[in-house]
Amino acid sequence: MREEHPPATPTPMTPFLKANLRWLAAGFLLLFCGCFGQTFVVALSGGAIRREFGLSDGAFGALYAGVTLAAALALAGLGGLIDRWPAQRVVRLAAGLLAMGAAGLGLSPNLPVLASSLFLLRLAGQGLMLQTAYTLLGRWFAAERGRAVSLAALGLNAGQACLPLGVVAAAGVLGWRGAWLGIALLLVLVALPLARHLVRRERVPEETALSGPAEGATRAQALADPYLHGLLAAMPPPSFISNTIFFHQVHLAESRGWPPELLAAAFPPYAVAAVLCLLLAGRLVDRFSALALLPLYLVPFGLACLILGGVGAPWAPSPSCCSTASPTGSR
Repeated sequence: MREEHPPATPTPMTPFLKANLRWLAAGFLLLFCGCFGQTFVVALSGGAIRREFGLSDGAFGALYAGVTLAAALALAGLGGLIDRWPAQRVVRLAAGLLAMGAAGLGLSPNLPVLASSLFLLRLAGQGLMLQTAYTLLGRWFAAERGRAVSLAALGLNAGQACLPLGVVAAAGVLGWRGAWLGIALLLVLVALPLARHLVRRERVPEETALSGPAEGATRAQALADPYLHGLLAAMPPPSFISNTIFFHQVHLAESRGWPPELLAAAFPPYAVAAVLCLLLAGRLVDRFSALALLPLYLVPFGLACLILGGVGAPWAPSPSCCSTASPTGSR
C-alpha cells in the first residue's frame, strides 16, 4: 500500500508567494492564455461566424461539438508528452498550436479551415494549456500543492473577468477576424516568450528533494485500475454542461423570457465566488487531501443545474453560477 505522509505545516502566504512567484506566475499565465480556447471566449464570435458561413444555430453547435470531441480524443494521445518533455518544450507546443488556431480562425476562408482552426483552439486552449499548467504545478509542488494550484488557477478567473470585454472591444474596432489575428500575435510575441522564460528553471518539491523522486504509475497501470474509470465518468459532466450553458446562453435567456444582459450580469458574482472558493479549496485540499473532498465534487454543481433548470425567476442565474464556483465544483 502507498504510504501516507502527515500533512506539512503550511508556510505563511507572503513567504510562500515570494519563494515561488516564478512557478505560480507560469501556471497563472498558462491558465489565463488557455481561456482563448474556451467556449466563453470562442462563442463571442459565434454570431459573426454563423452569419458569414451561413450556418444555423444547430449546424454551428454540431460543428463545435464535433471539433471539441475530436480535440479531447487527440489530447488523450498527446497528454503523455507533458509527462516526458521538458516544460519549455511543452509550453512551446501548446502556445504554438493555440496561436495557429487563433490565426486560422481569423483568416479562415471556408468551412474546412474554420473547423481545423476551432479544433486547434479547443485542443490547445481547453486541453493542452490547462493540462500543462496543472501537470507542471503537480510536478513542482508536493506539500502545498493545493495552495499552489488554487493561486495559479486565478489565471482562469482573470481570463473570465477580462477577456470577454477585451475581445468584444477588439472586435468592435478590428472586426471579429482582426480580433483573432490580434490574439495570435499576442500569444506569439508576448505570452510564449514570457511563459518559456518562467518555466526554464524547474522547481524541485521539498519532499522530492529529501526523499528522492516519487514513483508513479504508468499509463497501462492506471488504465487497469477500475477506480480510474469511475473517476473519469464523474469528471466530464461539469465541463460538458458548462460549455453547453455558455454556448447557448442567448437561447437559454430567450426561452425563459430573460433579457440578454441578465446572464451577463451573473458573471461578476461568479468570478468573485470562484476566486474565494479557489483559495478556500487550496486550503481544504492541503488539510484534508483531494481524495477526502472528492465525494463532494459534484454536489454544488448539481444544485446549480437544479436551480437553473427548474427556476424561471430572474434571480436564478446568479446563485447557479456561484454554485458552480464552489471548492468542489468545476469549470
